[in-house]
Amino acid sequence: MTLTRAPLRVIGPSALLTALPRMLGYHPRDSIVLVALRGPRGKLAVTMRLDLPERGDEAECADLLALGALQNRADRAVLLRYDETAAHHVGIVSTATAAVAPATAGARVACTDQRSFDAVPPIVAAVRDALHQRDIGLTDALLVAAGRWWSDLCLNPRCCPAEGTPLPLDETSVVTAALVAEGARALPDRDAVVRSIAAPRSARRVEAERALDAAAAELADRVAAGESHHDLRQETRALFDETLAGYPQGRGLAPATAARLVVGLGDVGARDSVLARAARPDSDALLSLLMDLVRTAIPPVDAPVATALAWVAYSRGDGTLANVALDRALLTDPGYSMARLIREGLDRAIDPRQVREISAACDGEP
Repeated sequence: MTLTRAPLRVIGPSALLTALPRMLGYHPRDSIVLVALRGPRGKLAVTMRLDLPERGDEAECADLLALGALQNRADRAVLLRYDETAAHHVGIVSTATAAVAPATAGARVACTDQRSFDAVPPIVAAVRDALHQRDIGLTDALLVAAGRWWSDLCLNPRCCPAEGTPLPLDETSVVTAALVAEGARALPDRDAVVRSIAAPRSARRVEAERALDAAAAELADRVAAGESHHDLRQETRALFDETLAGYPQGRGLAPATAARLVVGLGDVGARDSVLARAARPDSDALLSLLMDLVRTAIPPVDAPVATALAWVAYSRGDGTLANVALDRALLTDPGYSMARLIREGLDRAIDPRQVREISAACDGEP
């Protein structure tokens, strides 16, 4: 894993399952997650999540996951299936004919007794077939339910007992501790991610509306008085740089400053200068500032700043936050072209490194 500044080693299913919520940003439910790997050391290539498919939709979901793995040069993958409705189907892992391998102290026994793909859940078989067609191996497929995990493939009771293996406590994972130290979060579910960048409500919304209306009226008056759009764009860039320089050590955003930035980022040139900053080494402050700006923005002016947040989140490998921000942008403006472009990149599982390369090429442009 290289989500953090220093590479982390994830060894075994339990370590992967405890780290995954912080890799995604939330605890998945009713989901399938493909963790795709590449190279002799199993470097993380991409992590993709989809809702559990309806019966008959398995092949379509599998193809989406396999295509993303292929585009990110993966050569093998692990499938994780989060399905509480399967908790009572403990017979998923039958050990009646299992051969018991010698115990290995402190390590998972090798899964040499593999289940026939005629006996695995349809989504597992579909993913295996879709990956195989692209010369990508399926290393394991795990079911997570009721605080335990089972292997859909392994028949060895020493490493994959019929009663399942309890998930370790999150705080006991060395990898999770490292992710926490780097600021990785794991919200309870995807709805919590949505709420984390939601528009203001009640009294805060009224205050935001007043500040945004005042900022928009001021800029309109200045344009009518003869000021150029170029000068206002440069002013927005300078204000953004000044605000970012002290962020998040400052005391937060003043409503007038937040409103001026939100309205100013409606200018495509100003917005693109923010997108270009995503390539810089430390984008933590940039992400924090954009999240705070999105929380102060309301329709119909929130699409540009939500799109900027999506781009920066995507460049950092946070596809969950990027998708949630895009949902908000496209709800306000379904035709907003930059948001649609980013969504297409996410749907195709384009490597975040390519996003950073684009930002780097544009950084410093006038």
